[in-house]
Amino acid sequence: DLQARGFAVVIFDWPGQGLSQRMHRNLGLGHVRTYGVYVDALIRGMEKLGRRAPQKWVLFAHSMGGAIALEAMRTKRISVDAAAFSAPMWGIPIWFFQRWFARFVRFFGFGGMAARPPGPEETFENNQLTHDERRWRLYRQLIEAEPKLAVGEPSIAWIVASLNVLKELFEPGALDHLRNLPALIGIATEETIVKKSAQRKLARRFKAGKVLTVEGSGHEILMETDARRDEFWKAFDEMLRKAKI
Repeated sequence: DLQARGFAVVIFDWPGQGLSQRMHRNLGLGHVRTYGVYVDALIRGMEKLGRRAPQKWVLFAHSMGGAIALEAMRTKRISVDAAAFSAPMWGIPIWFFQRWFARFVRFFGFGGMAARPPGPEETFENNQLTHDERRWRLYRQLIEAEPKLAVGEPSIAWIVASLNVLKELFEPGALDHLRNLPALIGIATEETIVKKSAQRKLARRFKAGKVLTVEGSGHEILMETDARRDEFWKAFDEMLRKAKI
């Protein structure tokens, strides 16, 4: 879809995920000490591209990538001409007691523990990502072909690192320099992975941004049915026109 629009696309795995070096002896655990690790990786990846990258940059971030990218923008380590967010992880659904417990456990050196026990095996019927069975099966086939791509439950340290970066994003004035940036924030109505209320609250910081509510969509908007995907791409194209890209 992006290449059909004339974009050059680069893809890499975050540290601790996919085929990147894992940061915990339990290779299936989603683990990081601080989001600075992710932001540094993003900057290194962009520097590696050098002059091969076109000069107009459109940030396109999904889920946790939405927190990483926005943190890089908040700290002014990257500058872009427009930004599209698909189901950004700007809030995680955990209770106050769970937040306190995670910080307590992390403080005493147990950040490498899994934050929760493994859930039941995912099937199309119980998946929280998409209503499109063909795309869900493609995603599963990729993991079956290369099991190292899979990431399991998050660690306590990942939870605390996520809470820390989200706190920074919500600080008053933290995103004032982005208020006029052309932006798109896609929110799935059947979202269960991240907090919709946090998405809407942070989206209001983008005065030139548009909030797109994708009715009936699961967390993976771009793995959804054609009609739901088309809604997002239509809004994406509108954003590009406003940004004169």
